[in-house]
Amino acid sequence: MRINTSKRVVAMRRWYFALAVVGAVSVSAPAPAQAQQRLFDGFYVGGNIGQGVGDHDRATIFDFKNSYDSHGMLIAAHAGVSWQSGPGLLPGFMLVVGIEADGALTSIKGDDGGVGGTVDRSEYNHLASVRGRLGLVPIGAPQLLLFGTLGRGFATIDHTNFGPPVSAFTNNVSGLTWGLGAQWAFDQKWSIRAEWRHYDFGSYSVVPPDPVFPFSVDNTLRTFTVGVSVCLTGC
Repeated sequence: MRINTSKRVVAMRRWYFALAVVGAVSVSAPAPAQAQQRLFDGFYVGGNIGQGVGDHDRATIFDFKNSYDSHGMLIAAHAGVSWQSGPGLLPGFMLVVGIEADGALTSIKGDDGGVGGTVDRSEYNHLASVRGRLGLVPIGAPQLLLFGTLGRGFATIDHTNFGPPVSAFTNNVSGLTWGLGAQWAFDQKWSIRAEWRHYDFGSYSVVPPDPVFPFSVDNTLRTFTVGVSVCLTGC
């Protein structure tokens, strides 16, 4: 009986030791890979640089119409917050939803070359937006985010009519903006992005001094930017 009891004690000690080893390994083991691949969670800030192309359609009160383009560079800053689902919500993908705001200084400008008798120039000085973002992250490529964005855009457009006499007007406009983009995360904090955006700012009216007749200008803008983002909290 003593031999059997001794064998039981040794066996129980071995089981306790094995359980302790398993418990220690399970506590110290890293989280599953999928749990580490939610790379687009949190609050982030960043910067962009790119180019804009605008379309301007001018119409006088006598229904004379002409169109011209504007071109230039822009430099912007952005900030936003996003939430990323885990695997399983959508087959093959993880969902990302968020909100983002940005503001830019631009050199986008152009004129009509004097069509109609006077030169008219439109120049974007400031550009901003507040938008929602909705994107998908392939489970097989967790560093890649493909997203769409929709929201409200704001701009300051300086319009100059070179007359004579020369007259200048500042117009604060706003309208719908939407776009598509892609983002690549290097780790939990740093990512790069590329984005195309369309803005529809509607029209503004201009009442220059005589003898130039009043007119309106309808404005749309397309931008393409590349940038970098860094996550600050919730990463």
